[in-house]
Amino acid sequence: MRVFLTGGTGLVGSHVADMLRREGHEITALVRRDSDVSFLRQLGVRLCVGDLTLAASLTEALRPCESLVHSAALIVAGSSWEVYQRVNVGGTESLFEAAVGAGVKRAVHISTVAVYGGAEVAGRAPVDEEVPLDLPLASGEFYARSKRLADAVASRFQAEREIEVVIVRPALVYGERDRIALPRLARFLRSPVIPLVGDGARALPIVYAGNVAGGIVRAMRSPAAAGRTYNLATDFTISQKDFLRLLAERLGVKPIFVPIPYDAAHGLAWTIERITGALTDRPPFLNRRNVSFMGAGNPFDSRRIRAELGWEPEVDHAEGVRRSVDWYLQGKRAR
Repeated sequence: MRVFLTGGTGLVGSHVADMLRREGHEITALVRRDSDVSFLRQLGVRLCVGDLTLAASLTEALRPCESLVHSAALIVAGSSWEVYQRVNVGGTESLFEAAVGAGVKRAVHISTVAVYGGAEVAGRAPVDEEVPLDLPLASGEFYARSKRLADAVASRFQAEREIEVVIVRPALVYGERDRIALPRLARFLRSPVIPLVGDGARALPIVYAGNVAGGIVRAMRSPAAAGRTYNLATDFTISQKDFLRLLAERLGVKPIFVPIPYDAAHGLAWTIERITGALTDRPPFLNRRNVSFMGAGNPFDSRRIRAELGWEPEVDHAEGVRRSVDWYLQGKRAR
């Protein structure tokens, strides 16, 4: 199969590329001119330098392809709403227009469980794919807001039957080539004392990138997946405390874990945000959003993709953490 991939230099996209190439599929990856494409080159991926927001520049590259996996998105904080809207919403629309024009039959749109809302969703467990996207989002939640709109764009193309669309919503993803969360977690765990939100026993909404790629590839191949939405939020259940301990052990650090009641941790995070906000635009690691993530549990239901597509994750968290940390440490040694 010939697949057009966006976001191939990112965490999820690189794992999708790896899995597709191991299965023998041909890949054309859309990349920015300044991207690090070394991993994609090693896989033998054909590279297409272009702009996600310009449909006319994508049609010819898409024409030989039967399927599209859209993983590219602006994630990190620091950009204005206009930039998120242009890249995540306008880019999705442009890409799908180009795919329709090129005759692509199937598209997998990678979304996020963040579209369901903030910490409030914990009270609605289980949060499955039928939960309406009507919970309010905080004013600064540009990523979640833009992905809600991008999901609406993808759903419109499916409703108009211009292309078969599958929407996949992972929880927080970690793994090799994670250049965002893993480095911050590693720095956090080098502190002598690490706060646990609550008793640390609640499950984290976290999933290994290789397992996410497996779900995405199944969604791409399965005729039954057309028009469906799937959560990819639980591969193997793991608590906050156990996940942080796995990371610390592999990093070779031995912090002391100190439980902090949820409300107290939320208040501490608010104070830290106020102090650091006066010094920098970058949010601190211990912020209210991360407190909610670590302490509110994992309400997201992943049973649909298991039942309908037979998704069976292969890599448990012990192995996923080993692979991730080893990649991170190898990169540090190389610098």
